[in-house]
Amino acid sequence: MSPRPFYRWKSFWFGLLVLVFLGWGWWRSLSHLDIAGWVYPGATQAVFVRSNGGWVHLYHTGPNHSIAPAVAGLQVYTYRQERAKEWFPVPFKHEDFGNPEGGAYYLSHWILMLLFVVPWAGWLAWRGRRMGTLRNLADDRS
Repeated sequence: MSPRPFYRWKSFWFGLLVLVFLGWGWWRSLSHLDIAGWVYPGATQAVFVRSNGGWVHLYHTGPNHSIAPAVAGLQVYTYRQERAKEWFPVPFKHEDFGNPEGGAYYLSHWILMLLFVVPWAGWLAWRGRRMGTLRNLADDRS
């Protein structure tokens, strides 16, 4: 019995779904600013994830940083913005806010996609090779 082709594998379709989602996020970040975050009670510190300009940003303001007029709790915003000029920004950068606990980390969308595609393609290749090896072993025994 021959193994199923790769396009019938759940791992192929799940990976393709993740890749399409990452691509959509990259495309959307070029013309929108999307923010999701949590403001701690007292509005003295917050954690935000932003996506714009081809980047995913992780912000942590650190303690004693005024975020007023913020309301404590989950916050989600989206804004249209001018289309980003650069499709492939540098893969990673860090920005310090002047206090040791706060800062921003930037990761470009294209590097996120690459960090997913490489292990996923390796997994599919390994699985295909393993299944081919098992098929060859079964053929040798019969």
